[in-house]
Amino acid sequence: MGDRLGERWLGLEAEGERARLPVVTGLVSGAGALFGGCATAVAIVVAQRIAPQPIVWVASHFGVLAKSGTVVELTARTISPGRTMTHLEVAASVEGRESFTARVAAGERPAHDMQGQWVHPPDVDAIDDSAGLRKHAEV
Repeated sequence: MGDRLGERWLGLEAEGERARLPVVTGLVSGAGALFGGCATAVAIVVAQRIAPQPIVWVASHFGVLAKSGTVVELTARTISPGRTMTHLEVAASVEGRESFTARVAAGERPAHDMQGQWVHPPDVDAIDDSAGLRKHAEV
């Protein structure tokens, strides 16, 4: 687990489920704050440190901007562990205020579990022929 290359590239100082990210020039937007994509990337890297499976999905929600020159404090926690899927949260704060939170899903299914799943897509009506859409369009 863990992505040491990502940690080095971002300048992340990480230990276990906690990390610190100095917000430096290479990570900030024209507004002088941490790029949202960098926030999401750092959340993924921190989540990978504790996730037993590969990261497959993440959604970030933003609060206070992490301005250039500040330090983002991050904490990862497992919300629900599982054999094939684990849900995690990475909470980030700047100067004691919530900067962003990322919800992360990590998962992996053994290849033998995937046989027969969506091998052939189901037959469905074309969008224009869908009774549900016609019904809502008439309202």
